Amino acid sequence: MFLRGALFGLGVVRRLGGGARHYPAQGREARAVALEASVGASIDQALERLDSLDRAGVLLQLADDRQTTARHRSAEYQAVAAAQRLAAGRPSPLPSALVSHQALVLDAELKAHGAQLSPEQHQALALACSDRQLVMIEGQAGTGKSTTLTAIARAHQADARQIIVTSTAALAAQHLAGELGAAGVDADGRSTAALHAAIQAGGLLLDEHTTVIHDEAALASTREQHQLLQAVEASGARLIAVGDPRQSQAVGAGGLWPDLEQAATANGAHVKLTQIVRAVDPCDRRDQTLFRSGQHQRALSGYHDRGRVHLADDQAHAEDAALDGAHHDRSTGKRTLVICETSNEHLDALNARAQAIRHQAGDLGERSLPLTGRPYGLHAGDHVQIRQALIHPDLGRVANGTTAHVLDINDDGQATLELSDGRRAVLCAEQADAASVRLAYGQHQKPNLTSSGRSPAAASPPSSSKPSSSKTTARSQTLTGT
Repeated sequence: MFLRGALFGLGVVRRLGGGARHYPAQGREARAVALEASVGASIDQALERLDSLDRAGVLLQLADDRQTTARHRSAEYQAVAAAQRLAAGRPSPLPSALVSHQALVLDAELKAHGAQLSPEQHQALALACSDRQLVMIEGQAGTGKSTTLTAIARAHQADARQIIVTSTAALAAQHLAGELGAAGVDADGRSTAALHAAIQAGGLLLDEHTTVIHDEAALASTREQHQLLQAVEASGARLIAVGDPRQSQAVGAGGLWPDLEQAATANGAHVKLTQIVRAVDPCDRRDQTLFRSGQHQRALSGYHDRGRVHLADDQAHAEDAALDGAHHDRSTGKRTLVICETSNEHLDALNARAQAIRHQAGDLGERSLPLTGRPYGLHAGDHVQIRQALIHPDLGRVANGTTAHVLDINDDGQATLELSDGRRAVLCAEQADAASVRLAYGQHQKPNLTSSGRSPAAASPPSSSKPSSSKTTARSQTLTGT
């Protein structure tokens, strides 16, 4: 009975420390975890065990009638303490001439497209290349965080530093590493979990010549932050944390961005990007700022006054408008994406409609690779997404969420895909089904989505009473329907 109770306690502690940050004392979530961890026991026995953990000090009562675990609280304290020590660290700065040169090079590239680094971006670049071991860069979508990181990574690489990109999601880390790779930076992209595992196994060594870029850092749980901060501190590496705490909330337990920001700010190691550089139209910048500040009605009024809000009588017409708008953008050479809040089945139907529009326009090849259970096959020219991780015989692991472009369907019924990182993969029908390859003209809405050069949209199934909306950023247009 003691062993059973001990295993129950371990299960509850792990669950409470791995979900939301704190659970209400004897609240629904805590009771649910206790009941789930005590299968075979009565309800009274399960709740008594939960009380016993509380009395034993395993669960800690907070001032606002919530609970956390002692282990989780200890990890919080250790992570914050490590952040404070890192923020106070003073490694040698990068040569100023090297940093200035990289800023000039990137500015010249941007000016070819009618843009340039903003004063805030210059400030972030200078700080990330200064004598600060921990630097935090905060900025909402559109403020140029990725562009700033390009300049930072180039400067650090020019100083013979190893560049590692990490994020909670492997795909996000690989995406940023791919963008930096396209800019000439040799960056290794890994999820925070994969990075920790590689360090623990001795497969990856960090040292004082390593720069770790933590992208979407506001998403990281306390455990992730703790492990990463400890690894950086122990190795003498530099850490550049980038994110937007108002856009992204921690996925796992905790989320220490405010505490880390306080430590960085106290040591002059925090910079905030506020100028929206992605939007060219000043009115777009104004309305995006209004949305971010919670003034949604004023923002919508701003779009409406400029003729960018459109109403439809039903869901189908709203969807058609979004699909037609996305196709128009694509035909003019713009990247476009329809974002949908809907079921997988309805999303498949929307993608089939998008594919039909492209096929009718002559944009797709004639040969098709059938996909089991889908209302469409793959054609040359299609945009797709891999929805299940794939172990490819030539490429190794291809992560879930990887996007790709179908280059060709050969006579043997095999599809050649160009992945988002530039690699090419040949898949037969069985491999495509195993990887759950789906059309990606429309995708599910994501909480941390940004829409650079894309056409976001949100929609509900036809049977839903929720309003649908679609926003075509590249065309500076918003389509709304019910």
